[in-house]
Amino acid sequence: MHNESMAQDDRVILIHCSCPDAEIAGRIAHVLIEERLAACVQAVPGVTSTYRWQGRIESSSEACS
Repeated sequence: MHNESMAQDDRVILIHCSCPDAEIAGRIAHVLIEERLAACVQAVPGVTSTYRWQGRIESSSEACS
């Protein structure tokens, strides 16, 4: 259903960003809020990513912001 009163600025955009640690995630979050580039930033500690790197399967812990 189309709502003609909804402005384009009412759209929601979700961005997922992995960071090497919680300190950097916090710094990014602070700048995004300070510069009014985000309304809310959630940091999720304890994320383990599994990925292929240089032909091998690796796992590492990181913070997500």
